[in-house]
Amino acid sequence: MVERINLGRLVGQESQGTGITREEAIEVLKKCLEELQKRFILNLPSFNARFIDKDGIHEVTNIPLLKSVA
Repeated sequence: MVERINLGRLVGQESQGTGITREEAIEVLKKCLEELQKRFILNLPSFNARFIDKDGIHEVTNIPLLKSVA
């Protein structure tokens, strides 16, 4: 079963001032990329991300993804 993520709701939280944490954002990105690995020929063992907030730009590197089971 595919877990659905309401990205509009997550993004909309920013306008309400609640936002999401960096860890929550990483989990959303992981789920999206893992789903892409299932649906397409994609071999991505890890990824890098940049987060922009009021304190500046923060880079997170080598975020691991689960190995896709075909």
